[in-house]
Amino acid sequence: MKKANLTGTLVCFVACLIFLSSGDIFREKPIALIWFLRQNILFFTGTLAWCLMTLTMCLSLRSSWLNKVLGGLDKAWRLHKWAGICAIAFAFAHWLDEKLPQLFVAFGWLTHPGKIVDINLTPVQENWLHAGLLVGECAMFIMIAMIFVSLSKKVPYHLFHLVHRLFPVFYLAIAFHVFTALFKSYWWETPAAYLLILITIPGVFAAFISLLKLNGSKNKHQATIKNIVNHPGQITEVTLELEHAIDYSPGQFAFLTFAHSKESHPFTIASYTKEKNTLRFAIKHLGDYTSTLASSIKIGQSAFVEGPWGKFDFTLPCSHQVWIAGGIGITPFIAQLEYRKHHGASFVPVDLWYCVSRSEDAWYIDKLTSLCAQARVTLHLLDAHKGERLQVHYLTDKIANKGDTHFWFCGPQSFAKALSKGLYENGIASQNFHFDRFCMR
Repeated sequence: MKKANLTGTLVCFVACLIFLSSGDIFREKPIALIWFLRQNILFFTGTLAWCLMTLTMCLSLRSSWLNKVLGGLDKAWRLHKWAGICAIAFAFAHWLDEKLPQLFVAFGWLTHPGKIVDINLTPVQENWLHAGLLVGECAMFIMIAMIFVSLSKKVPYHLFHLVHRLFPVFYLAIAFHVFTALFKSYWWETPAAYLLILITIPGVFAAFISLLKLNGSKNKHQATIKNIVNHPGQITEVTLELEHAIDYSPGQFAFLTFAHSKESHPFTIASYTKEKNTLRFAIKHLGDYTSTLASSIKIGQSAFVEGPWGKFDFTLPCSHQVWIAGGIGITPFIAQLEYRKHHGASFVPVDLWYCVSRSEDAWYIDKLTSLCAQARVTLHLLDAHKGERLQVHYLTDKIANKGDTHFWFCGPQSFAKALSKGLYENGIASQNFHFDRFCMR
């Protein structure tokens, strides 16, 4: 997360530099201090909002290069989410800074100083300016509503997906507002306007890529459904045969698009057989899409695989590893068990804690037990139905060297937060706890 946080901070720093390069804050103005501050806050919040919107737009590309820089798609996705939220927050502050003083003047609480900037606009510029203000205001309020829809887990995924498809349209609308609004400032006479153009170019490019549905296109692979198996515990296992080989590491995930739906959904890869060029997925029935998946797809149908993504790296140097799986979160660990099984036993000791609501829902428990034995991994099965709950001291009490032990987790986000807090309180450094922060909302 440090790389993602650093990137967000860097973008905010660039926004500050752009604002300062306009020289507005250093320019003497024969107006009251409150109006001088209002004018500078207006342009500062606008610049900050725009830079964060552009970052959000660029992150939507699912670029391999960007994800590598940020430490994985889950980190990029989290930064995308929070950059978008902050962008809308600053855009709303920008709008308030524009409207509230006008309201105060209308009520007689403030006196308007008259013309704040001594710039004479042509009729064409006046028309473009007013059109840009109207477009920007409408786009901002629509985007605020869209943000709430995107963050609400009560909204069905297909609506969440549709709303996200519309964001690039409003990004382009706000780009029109940004550059027409500069007509009423001195920015076109300073480096600030041209720095804004440089910042905007990749954002506009990303917006058109998104509108053309080419996000992640360099990592998309044609596939055919080879097998479908329904397991106890509401799990559907799907095997896909790829047209071309992929560069895969155990613990990664991919976006799948099947013939019955244009939506792409992320699922962890249970295994990849290089000789047959097949990917296997274990898909838990957690919503409308996954619950009807088994009845919606057929063997022989085509599918698209985008990925693999993720950096669930088990090769970090340490003397002991602890894996914790919650429910279907066992999938990446099965992939790593398969890898250990086929690559010998020259690995560090591992304890695998598998937490399930009831033992009969445990996916592939017989195969899992066999895999653990072959991979020399100690398996601990906890059945919540029998009152068996994972306590952090179970994980740490028998560890000889806490500083050289790393923990991997896959499961519900709430479980991850509680586990992270508990491990930290028991002397485990935060950098020794690894989990994919892939939460789409």
